[in-house]
Amino acid sequence: MTLRVTIGIPNRDDFKAEMVANLMRTVTQTGGLVNLSMPTSCYIDDLRNQCWDDAKAFNSDWFLFMDTDNSIDYAGNAFQKMASLGKDVVSGIYVQKSYPYRPLVYRFTEEGLIQNWKDIPKEPFKADATGCGLLLISRKVMDAFTPEVEKRLGRPFNFLRYGEPNMLREDPAFCWRIQQLGFELWFIPEIKMGHHGKQKFTLDHFETTKAMIEKSQASVDFGIDGWMEQRELEFLNEQAKQMESIVEIGSWKGRSTKALLDGCPGTVTAIDHWKGSDDIRELAETHDVYAEFMTNVGHYPNLRVIKKHSLEAAASLNGDRFDMVFIDASHDYHDVKADIRAWLPRAKKIIAGHDYCDGWQGVKKAVNEKFGDRVRQTETIWYVDLTETR
Repeated sequence: MTLRVTIGIPNRDDFKAEMVANLMRTVTQTGGLVNLSMPTSCYIDDLRNQCWDDAKAFNSDWFLFMDTDNSIDYAGNAFQKMASLGKDVVSGIYVQKSYPYRPLVYRFTEEGLIQNWKDIPKEPFKADATGCGLLLISRKVMDAFTPEVEKRLGRPFNFLRYGEPNMLREDPAFCWRIQQLGFELWFIPEIKMGHHGKQKFTLDHFETTKAMIEKSQASVDFGIDGWMEQRELEFLNEQAKQMESIVEIGSWKGRSTKALLDGCPGTVTAIDHWKGSDDIRELAETHDVYAEFMTNVGHYPNLRVIKKHSLEAAASLNGDRFDMVFIDASHDYHDVKADIRAWLPRAKKIIAGHDYCDGWQGVKKAVNEKFGDRVRQTETIWYVDLTETR
C-alpha cells in the first residue's frame, strides 16, 4: 500500500529559501504519495486547521507541518527518522528568534503557565508542548479528533484559555488537546532546525548564550547584567589603560563600558540607541535599559554618551578619531560589515569587537572578509592592531 503524506505549510509571509530546499528534499524522502497543503491567511490558527482538514480529506497516514521560516539542519532523512520513532506526535528542535534563544520545548504548570525547558537531552524525550515548525502527526491522532471530541475540546489548533489570564496559542493548545486524548509529544534532539528571522537562529545560539551567562554569573564581576565573560572584561580593561580615547558601539547596561572606563585615562564614548538589536529587542521593550546603563556607569567623569544608531553617530562626529574602536552592536552580517566600514577610518590604534564565535557566523564572516589573517582573538573578542606594519 502506498504511503500517503500531507505536508502542511501555513503561509503568512515569504518562504525562506532554505525551507524551500528542505521541502523539495522532504517530498522525495517520504517515499510515498505527497499532498501539499499551503493555505494563505493572516490567522495562524485558521491556517493550521485548514491544513489539518486537507490532511484528513487526503486520507493521510502522516501529517507533517513545515513552517516557512524554519529549515532542517539534519543530514539524513528527517521524515523517516521521525516516523520510525514509533510515536504519534514527533518534533524536531528549534529555538525562538530572540535572546536568550530558548528552545520551543515546554512544560505545563499547575498555575496555568507554560515554561521552557532549560536543558535539552541528547536522546529522544517527551515534553508537554512545542511549536509546529517541524511536527509530524500520525493518522491515529487525526482519527481521534472526532466531531464529538472537537465539540468538547475545540478544533485542533484553536487558541485555548489555559488558567487565568493565560491564552495558549495554536501550537501549545494542540499539544494540550492531544494529552487529553492520551497521546504523547516526543522530540528528536538529533533533528535540529534553523529558525529564520534577519538571520538563522539555532540551538547552538541557546547553548552558547547559556554557557556564557553561567560563566559570567560564576565569576567575580561588576554585578552588571551582560554577556561578556570575566577574561574578556579583563582584556578590555588592560587595552583601555593604553588608550587616551575609546568609542564603544553598543553598550547595553554598561558591563563592558565599565571595564573600559576603569582602565582608560581619557574619554570613553558610549554609542547606543538602547532599543536593542533584533536578537534582544524584547528585553529593551520591557526594560528601561538606558536608565539602567546610566545607573551603572553614568557617574564616571570620563564617560561621554551619544544616544544614536551606530551609523548615524559615525556620520555626526565629523573628523573625530579614537585610539580604540570597540564594536558590540548588531550580530547581523550586513550590520557588522557596515559598522566596520563606518568606524575603521576613525580608529587609530585598535579596532575590535565582541561575539567572534561559531554561534554568531555573521560576525565572523564580516570580520574575516575585511581583515583576514590580521584578526587576533581573546575568547570571543576579535581585534586588529592597526599600528602593525604589513
